[in-house]
Amino acid sequence: MRARVIALGLGLLGVACHDDERRPYTPFTMSSGAGNPSSIASSQTPPTQKAPFKRRDATIAKQPKRKWILDGFEIVAPDGSLLESAIVADFNNDGSLEAIAWIIAEAEPTRTANMRPQPATLWLFEKGASKRKVAGEPGFVPTGPSCKTTRTLTQTGRQTVSLSVSASCQGNLIPRAPTRGMLVIRPLNRQPVVFGLRIADAAKGETLSLSFDTQDIDGDGRDDVKLTAGLSTDDAPPVEVELRWLDRTTGLARDPAQPATAFQDMASVELVRSDGVNTSRAVIPRVEKGRRLHASLCDGSGVTRVHTLNGTGLPCVGLEQAFDWFAEAETQSRITQGNIRDAFGVLERADWFHPSLSKRGRKAIEKRLLKTVDAVKAKLRAVDVKVRGPDNTPRYSPLRFEDDGSLLVLGPSGVQRIGRDDSVEYIEDEVDPWPMTVIGPSKDRFLGVAYPCESATVMLLRSGSTGMVKPPILTDLLAPRPGACGGRPPDSRRPSVLGWGDDGPIAIVHGHSIGKLPTRGAPGAAVSTDGRFVVAPTALGVLITGPGQKKPSLWSADELPLPLKLQDCVIHTDGKHTACIRNGAVVQLSAAD
Repeated sequence: MRARVIALGLGLLGVACHDDERRPYTPFTMSSGAGNPSSIASSQTPPTQKAPFKRRDATIAKQPKRKWILDGFEIVAPDGSLLESAIVADFNNDGSLEAIAWIIAEAEPTRTANMRPQPATLWLFEKGASKRKVAGEPGFVPTGPSCKTTRTLTQTGRQTVSLSVSASCQGNLIPRAPTRGMLVIRPLNRQPVVFGLRIADAAKGETLSLSFDTQDIDGDGRDDVKLTAGLSTDDAPPVEVELRWLDRTTGLARDPAQPATAFQDMASVELVRSDGVNTSRAVIPRVEKGRRLHASLCDGSGVTRVHTLNGTGLPCVGLEQAFDWFAEAETQSRITQGNIRDAFGVLERADWFHPSLSKRGRKAIEKRLLKTVDAVKAKLRAVDVKVRGPDNTPRYSPLRFEDDGSLLVLGPSGVQRIGRDDSVEYIEDEVDPWPMTVIGPSKDRFLGVAYPCESATVMLLRSGSTGMVKPPILTDLLAPRPGACGGRPPDSRRPSVLGWGDDGPIAIVHGHSIGKLPTRGAPGAAVSTDGRFVVAPTALGVLITGPGQKKPSLWSADELPLPLKLQDCVIHTDGKHTACIRNGAVVQLSAAD
């Protein structure tokens, strides 16, 4: 098997070593107009008009056979083997037909169901020449009794065919290990395998589609390679991008403009749609599919699922504009739908995806966000009291407001009250400490946030009443890429807890709302006790939203520079007083009357 993998890798590395046949040299330029196949083809009018090429799948034999006459061409399998499928075509346009066929081993009488099957091979048949093997099944595709192998052979260009071999196996495989191989084969070449890919299964809940089109793109008479990659998460059409390689005298040359141009086109469309009341509803799912496609396709995401035959990833460059527009489209879509709180959350995750949001993109988003809020200059008061130490798990705040506006602080030795006049008194005999652990009605406990590599979305971790860990709760928040999957430290910011609903914890996780807003806030929750106001520290200030606000307000204070570094915020029922913890100290913010 190892020898087969090496052979295929050498086939890829040998793309620069084509036949000694003479062919025109076309300099590789793919900028602006040079990248337009139609403009190139129009300047190179062929001497004779060829019939349009039609992609076609191999003909599959009803029963594997030793001898087969297909399209008038007689194909005879090597000894001990049978013909499974074949394509008959004139691959070199010399007026004579050739055949390329999948060959499988004849069943052996002593073979049992648990024995590993013999690998299939691809053979070339020419009139007046000896048949020869041109390729085999990629050695990295898993085989065995628990695996079902699917093979497809398609003529995708006048001179080339594409081969796909995939395996579906029972049991667990190594994460992101390849289960599918795709090869581009020029049968008449001395080195027939001109390009290939190793592909892993898609992430849970995703469908990753990949297909080759190997028609001549630039009109030089040689088949090129176009890879169309798509990703879907539901029954809706997938988002797609293309990568292209042109066949040159020195080998395949990658078009540097792709897939950046395709991602930009995708993002620009969603940015336009984000302003429409109806069209904005579909923007976020498509933006997220675009990000997911990039993570699966492109090198550097930490979860890449597509590699060349020698194991290297596909670099994708020039994506800054596309990812800026993705973020801006997401922001405006949430604004259009009236979800200002989550619109501000886009900036909280500015560095979650590669490439990160640029300064230019950030300014464009800030401009949109600031139009949606009333700016409030708040008065800041710092209070010298100790609070209960930080905890790595989600928690209710050690702060809570009383009805009269006094602030209660849960300290190491009990409860303290901070009056409107900044007086401090211990009231442990008057007020019992409130629970900071986030526990649901069934005694489930909110343990933390996970950023999985094999699932596309963030998960909420929990345990049951006995302390045993329960299955995580899936959210609709896209996980960072590369994030921890690429060796980066996980985001340590705790979520702002609002309560517990029918489906689990209600919280603001990195600026994104999880669950339905509760009608009443528990002690220490980031929602007022009457459910009318929600407080959330953001990248631009302290954001106040909720049904008690005609328009969201953004609070700032001269003594509170950005970034805020605030946690455990709470808000009074009047919507004019908030309190948070900054670097272990209590700060209070008050809006002007």
